[in-house]
Amino acid sequence: MVIWKKYWDNLPALAQLRLNSLQKTGLPEAKPESESPTKVSAFSSGGYYYPPGMPAGSEARPVRLDNNQIVWIRPGGLLDQQFGYRRLKVFDKPSRSINAIIAALTVSEATSIVPAGRVRNALPIMEQINEELTHGSFPDDNGEDAADAVVKILLDKQFKGATPNDVLPEVHHTLEFVKDLLKYYRPNFNDLPCEEQIALVEHASGYVNDLLEAARKLTEQSEARI
Repeated sequence: MVIWKKYWDNLPALAQLRLNSLQKTGLPEAKPESESPTKVSAFSSGGYYYPPGMPAGSEARPVRLDNNQIVWIRPGGLLDQQFGYRRLKVFDKPSRSINAIIAALTVSEATSIVPAGRVRNALPIMEQINEELTHGSFPDDNGEDAADAVVKILLDKQFKGATPNDVLPEVHHTLEFVKDLLKYYRPNFNDLPCEEQIALVEHASGYVNDLLEAARKLTEQSEARI
């Protein structure tokens, strides 16, 4: 039994880590014999080192208004001579660069959770394991003791309907990513009622599934011989 452990602090830190990795890897050239890029494993649980949070720059940042609308602000406007500061530029849509980063992170980090409703089983179990790991009451050896601890959790009445597939490393990884994505746009996420958190993660996971499927279809169609 492999217990997956989160190796990044927050979404900006993960973005810096993964984009640096993608930059080093680059886009492989198509092999002459196959005329398609080299394939790799769909999921990697490697223990990456995560750097500190991404430093603030001139890129637009999301701000949630009192009416719950999100707008994007970016410094760099004209200098206000009277007050001595630069005006902010306000946009009602995120920049293409931020959309690109979110899309790249989703494809590189997430795995489809099908159906998305599995989140309702998997997320509470993940939180329980995280809590026990934090308090040192969960085995930290990924051996038989850890497997027994997971079975004990699955048999708990509050997790009725859960299966071993709900505690797979790729599921845990994906849910942590989706949670951090939500926290990035909703700083008060941890303060929301548990049921509302689960509903948000479940809803977002559906869109993650859609994006992964679209990326898969685009790649396969591009590779297909006509």
